[in-house]
Amino acid sequence: MLDFEEYTFLYRESWRDPLLRDVSLFGTVLVAVYLPIEAVLLPAWFERQGRPEQLGGVLMAFAVGGIAGVTTPAGTVTADHYVAALPVEIMRNLAGPPLRRLDPALVGLDHLAP
Repeated sequence: MLDFEEYTFLYRESWRDPLLRDVSLFGTVLVAVYLPIEAVLLPAWFERQGRPEQLGGVLMAFAVGGIAGVTTPAGTVTADHYVAALPVEIMRNLAGPPLRRLDPALVGLDHLAP
């Protein structure tokens, strides 16, 4: 466990590094912009449109890039497994041909009982 002096030292040193500072600021701005959109604006908009059930599909579409993987300077990183906590009927509709091409195991969704 870090004591206060060690934590303060690490914070100051990381803030002096331009790359770490820029990444920290970018992440802070990104979270500050995205969270109100996901938690407040999108739900209100879908409610006004009378289609609140479609919000989950939109939020999942935001995260679909994670299924294809993440590109880093070292290359593309993919996961071994993905979790979708959705009823099978909904997952069948969301996992259309583009997702099924990324992971052929998704074809098994058609064989699951609702």
